[in-house]
Amino acid sequence: MAVSSDGPRDARSSDGPTIGLVLGGGGIAGYAFHCGVLAALDEIGFDPRTASVVVGTSAGSIVAALLRGGVMAPTIRDRLLADLQDPNEMARIRLLAGRSTRAVPRVWAGPGSPGLALAELRKGPGLRLTRLATGLLPRGRLELDPVSDPLHALHGDRWPDRPLWIPATDLASGRRTVFGRDHHPPVARAVAASCALPGFFEPAEVDGRTYVDGGVDSPFNLDLLAEHRTPEGRPLDLVVIAAPLSVKRIQPTSPLDAVARALPRRRLRSEMGRITGSGVPVLALEPNRASARAMGLNPMDYHGLDDIIGRSAEMVDRRIDRLGPIVRAILESADRLERPPAVPYPDTSAAA
Repeated sequence: MAVSSDGPRDARSSDGPTIGLVLGGGGIAGYAFHCGVLAALDEIGFDPRTASVVVGTSAGSIVAALLRGGVMAPTIRDRLLADLQDPNEMARIRLLAGRSTRAVPRVWAGPGSPGLALAELRKGPGLRLTRLATGLLPRGRLELDPVSDPLHALHGDRWPDRPLWIPATDLASGRRTVFGRDHHPPVARAVAASCALPGFFEPAEVDGRTYVDGGVDSPFNLDLLAEHRTPEGRPLDLVVIAAPLSVKRIQPTSPLDAVARALPRRRLRSEMGRITGSGVPVLALEPNRASARAMGLNPMDYHGLDDIIGRSAEMVDRRIDRLGPIVRAILESADRLERPPAVPYPDTSAAA
């Protein structure tokens, strides 16, 4: 758990702490990581639903939307654990992972966004490989209905009153759009856009434009909170980020995993620097060796999700005792915030 700050701050303002919560991408394994981390935080006293602003990218956007709909973190965790024992729900999970007879890839029909690919190639040394790959990959064919249906049942066409930011990438331009800040489509549509992994899931149409995964440029989008202020004009007291694709420490005993996680880890620390540069501490919850091993190299692997949940929760429990006094005081004061009413996990069985 990385904790960074440029100096002391008041641990709590008179109205309670203002905490930003950032949930990074990471596929199905990353979703399970979020379930374990956030349930563990809830159980030590910080209800993630009370965050002043929530930023969710890709898999993190699903959890962020559930939290902003009033679903408690332990409820989200328990639902996933129950789904792992339900053959019908496991069929949905396998479909999302591309491991279903309905998920046979179609013949490549050309790049999904030739204009984006050409624009990146013209940049020469300054091109972004992730944007180039996004332009070259074909449009995905897998549907995100198993993700969208519960969120539509929970939110309908409304956007939550409390700040919820969901980044997605405009497929034509490669630019980041932040739903909930720049535009307010239905939450389920915004989440589908943020989760639309290029070449895998169908791009999402929103207001006449086509969007793909919000993690194209950054799997975290932590930089969105660099200068954030609450509606009352207050700076954040703390930013908490759950980063499934990063890692606390590069392990020389797992070279493949180290290579896969090295770039996200470097990106995370760069974005953390922008937050701490404004005097706001950052609490980064990244996989340790045990949880990274449980997650493996394939973020879309649905095997061992219960192990990921358990390992990530254990990681939080072990590290929480090592917090510095400033972050500890902020989290301790957060457990005195009024918890929103609990909302059950959305039921889509009637629609099914």
